[in-house]
Amino acid sequence: MKHGMTAGVYNADIEVFQKEIEQLAACGFDCVDYRAFVNDDSPLLALSYHAFEAYLREQKAVMDASGIDVFQTHGPWVWPPRDLEESTRAIRFERMKQSIEATAMLGCRYMVVHNLMPFRAVDTDPVFVKEINFAFFSRLAEVAREYGVVICLENMPYLQQVLARPADMAAFARSFENDHIRMCLDTGHSWVHGISPAEGARAIGGDQLMTLHIHDNDTTKDQHLTPFHGTVDWADFAAALREIGFAGALALETKIPKEYGDAERVAMLRELKQSLVKIEEMMK
Repeated sequence: MKHGMTAGVYNADIEVFQKEIEQLAACGFDCVDYRAFVNDDSPLLALSYHAFEAYLREQKAVMDASGIDVFQTHGPWVWPPRDLEESTRAIRFERMKQSIEATAMLGCRYMVVHNLMPFRAVDTDPVFVKEINFAFFSRLAEVAREYGVVICLENMPYLQQVLARPADMAAFARSFENDHIRMCLDTGHSWVHGISPAEGARAIGGDQLMTLHIHDNDTTKDQHLTPFHGTVDWADFAAALREIGFAGALALETKIPKEYGDAERVAMLRELKQSLVKIEEMMK
């Protein structure tokens, strides 16, 4: 089973990216959740097509040289969400399309995305929220089909959001009846709701769960802690993955402090890698 970590937030300095990838490889990781276009205003999405393609080609060459696979990418999003108006949703759609193309260029099958979130206005109206999301992702799924990419809807941590909990998101994903719409289980987001990641995995099921964002917290907020540093029951989570036949990558979404130097970063990466080894051993 592949072990992954987030990597590749947009940086024009290829040497910085190369060092990041080489550190991941040295610590035993073999895949990444690639993030050069995770921000809605990422400079990558503003490049000319030629520069866009060249950037991705150069990054992929670096990863290939270190034996690192792009198992999943993360589509663009913006905080706070600006999904209420049709005009802003249209802009987001175009950026999502470009990100799907980038995912395909990287030889990657899965792109994790956040659903549309019209915060503070009508997010209490479940009919409106589901309607705009269904329309948006039905169209986006056809783009994904063209490029051979699967869109993985991610469960979210916001307690008042209509589409947030794993079971609700899984039911919504199934409603498309489309092979290019599936699910990403974010363990920390699930636990913020008081829903164990194991329960989330079982609710989603093996037919829908393609990707993971693995991290821990104490249920008070979305802390993105290293597994086993919060209160998640990782043994039950591992058992759930085994039960549903999960065959994807164990991919982390944890925070490494920006102020860490190389030695501190590598030490944390080694600890993170061992947390995945432990989870995989529990799956046996």
